[in-house]
Amino acid sequence: MGTVTDSSGAPLMGAEVRLIVAGATLNEARTGDDGRFFVSGEVTGKGRSTLQVRRVGFSSREVELVFPRDTMGVLIIVMNRSAARLAGVDVAADAEDASGWLREFYQRRKSHNLGIYFTRQEMISKQPRYVSDVLRGVPGITLSSSRRDGLLVRMRNCKYAPVVWLNGFRMAQTELDDVARLDDIAAMEVYLTNAGVPPEFLDRSNLGCGTILVWTRES
Repeated sequence: MGTVTDSSGAPLMGAEVRLIVAGATLNEARTGDDGRFFVSGEVTGKGRSTLQVRRVGFSSREVELVFPRDTMGVLIIVMNRSAARLAGVDVAADAEDASGWLREFYQRRKSHNLGIYFTRQEMISKQPRYVSDVLRGVPGITLSSSRRDGLLVRMRNCKYAPVVWLNGFRMAQTELDDVARLDDIAAMEVYLTNAGVPPEFLDRSNLGCGTILVWTRES
């Protein structure tokens, strides 16, 4: 059990934590809104044991575990923000030029208009301060101030946040600006209703408050 924070001590939600023993992944988890995680697995004492921690916008961490010391308390893992990268060039002009999840993004963008699709270059052209600023002026979407860094995104006057997926993983009870930074995003899809949402991203717990799919430049 442990907690992932940024350099200021604030908890980081949505960090991916993997328990690696002798080169094999035994368990993995994502941190909650309090930054906490829990992973477990049988450790034989043979081979190196580490926790690998990744979070969009932060440099990856690898923490070597020492037993039994590291089973006696709560681990605190501090993540440092990754250096900002230059904008780069969006070389994928269509589905045929893209690969991986970006190919699916371009295919959906090309095949129907039920979603709102943003390429990296389209987002950069808006010169947003936050990722949510990209949605400013989109009909049916309102932005409001947040007590934390970033803005609150609401769709169709719903009081709840839209469901956010990051690289195919559902980010529970989070705001868009808590999940991703513009430096890391390759593409984004926005659905005001369930209509048009790819079947694998339909969520029965979604109260009709919209869906946002975020795809990053690195897996």
